[in-house]
Amino acid sequence: LMTSGLSHLAGSSMNSQWGELARSSDPTKFYEACMKEMPARPEVEQRALKGLERIALFDPMREAFRVDGKGIGLELKVQAADWGFSLDDVDCAGGRVKLWHGAKDVNVPVERARKAMGSLAGAELQVIEDEGHVGILIHHGESALRFLAQKTSS
Repeated sequence: LMTSGLSHLAGSSMNSQWGELARSSDPTKFYEACMKEMPARPEVEQRALKGLERIALFDPMREAFRVDGKGIGLELKVQAADWGFSLDDVDCAGGRVKLWHGAKDVNVPVERARKAMGSLAGAELQVIEDEGHVGILIHHGESALRFLAQKTSS
């Protein structure tokens, strides 16, 4: 589990790498630095982000560092924390829960989604073979929103 100290350290480290550039009134150098990092991303992510880098990744990242790196550290802490409930407690009856996951996701491997499905009786997992982590949102976000709209209106 990520402790408060480690999450703070991670946020501080990321802030020292990206914060000053992100908070600059001229974001040009920030965008240039981000583009230099793109070749290090998995190819499936590069394809999904092509032409959308700024709106889908760089602008949200810049916003995350608008004040400091504490928000990034807090996100890491929340991800690792005990949320106070078990996945076994989630009511998935009637197809109320559907997960979309990219088979080529290196951030959250598909095996983790499959493992979670063991605790989410009645949920549906849709694995998209040629997608990674961000491609799901970019290419399949509309499907997820349609599913949500259908479930909330019925």
